[in-house]
Amino acid sequence: MGEYERRIASGELVAGDSFQLGTIQQLQRLYEELIKNDEDCQLDRYKSSEKSGRSRWLWSCLIAQPSTYAPVKGLYLYDGVGTGKTMLMDLFYEQL
Repeated sequence: MGEYERRIASGELVAGDSFQLGTIQQLQRLYEELIKNDEDCQLDRYKSSEKSGRSRWLWSCLIAQPSTYAPVKGLYLYDGVGTGKTMLMDLFYEQL
């Protein structure tokens, strides 16, 4: 949210869009959950394996790993053209 506010202060963005502010609050929640669970969100659970990349991938597909990890609840953005969805996602990606 800090970067969004910085861009408003610099005149890069116009203030007062309540839908964008609500979306930013949800993106902030998502950001915090992803950061908190960054170890659990690793796609390659065999990262530390000494097997080669292809072999490691194959084993990760064939052998289920026990996990207590619950996926982070994501966010789906939809609205009309020109409402700032792409700008908000770009901002989120840059900060993540």
